[in-house]
Parts: sequence; structure tokens; C-alpha cells
Amino acid sequence: MACVASHIVAAPFAMVGSIGVVGQVPNVSRTLERGGVEVVQRTAGQYKRTVNVAVPNTEAGLAKFEEDLEVIHTSFREWVGVHRPKLDLNEVCTGEVWLATNALPLGLVDEIATCDSYLRTRQQSAKVLVLEPIEKKKARGLAAVLERLADATASLRTALWPIDKAANAVVSAAQVVTPAPLLRAPAGGVLGDGIQARLDR
Repeated sequence: MACVASHIVAAPFAMVGSIGVVGQVPNVSRTLERGGVEVVQRTAGQYKRTVNVAVPNTEAGLAKFEEDLEVIHTSFREWVGVHRPKLDLNEVCTGEVWLATNALPLGLVDEIATCDSYLRTRQQSAKVLVLEPIEKKKARGLAAVLERLADATASLRTALWPIDKAANAVVSAAQVVTPAPLLRAPAGGVLGDGIQARLDR
């Protein structure tokens, strides 16, 4: 990610490198076999499943898996090489990691500094922008009336919110204990959508 920068600054204890690719998949086929569990797997496409979790891996599948990792690693190396052309790719693209102090002579970083020290050095040359709130112009006439009305409405809504919340809680509780109203219809009559209703009393 950092290699696209024109100048890379790293803290002394930053871990740099890891230009490699790793892939791993657990395989529990032997455990399942000991437990009497059979897993059936079929694929369409020769390399649809190269490594497996529940069925035994094959030499062909593992070879294809490693081939795919190499393709990704090659692309990774090329990307780093384009943006850091002075690197010895064979030396740094091994998947190893280095402390930034050791990565500096390898060309993986350009400067050793903490973010605090870097920002302090930039303060002397940086432009400082001071953000201040813009004073709002006072509304006049109808606009002033509408503004005061909006403020009063907002204040009222804020003041009534606890009461509204409590009322909703009471209504919710009442709905739990209140029985549903009885359906009223003439004996043998029909309620909407053809629902037959019978009066018990």
C-alpha cells in the first residue's frame, strides 16, 4: 500500500516488507473419517476446488493452489518494482519483514521518523489555516418570525420528548394486557373477505 508514495516515512519500530503471499485451509477429513462421517463433493470445472476442508486433498489440487499463489506473488512483485524501481526484488520480495531501521538500507523506506517528529518539522513550512464560524446574519420581517417559530417548535419537541416516550411505553404495556375486541356481526353473518362469524352471546 505504501509503495505508491513518492517518499515513505516509517517509525523506527514499524514492521516493513511482507511482500509475499500466503494461503491456508484446514483439512478435517481424517477426523470426519474416524467419526464415521462421509462427505461427498463433486465439482464442475477441473480447478473449482483445489484445496479442501472436508475431503482429502489431491496432489494435483495442491499443485494448482501453489501455482495460483505464485501468480499473485508475481503480480505483487511487479507492482512494487514499478513504484520502487531501485529495490532488489529478489532480496525484499521473500515475504520477510524488517524493522524500519533495517528496511532503510534496503530501500523499502526513505526516512525514519515518528509521526509526531515528522509533523513538528513540517509545522515550520506548512501553511496554517484557521477556521472560524461565520456570523449568521439576523433575519428580518417574516423570515425572523418563521425563524423564531422554528426555534420554538424545536424547543417544544425537545421538552415533550420524555413525555411522549413515557406515553408510548404506557400504550405498549396496555396493548399487551388488553384483550382484542370481539368481532360483532349478525349470527351466521359474514365479515369482510368472506370470514364467517358466529356470536356466542
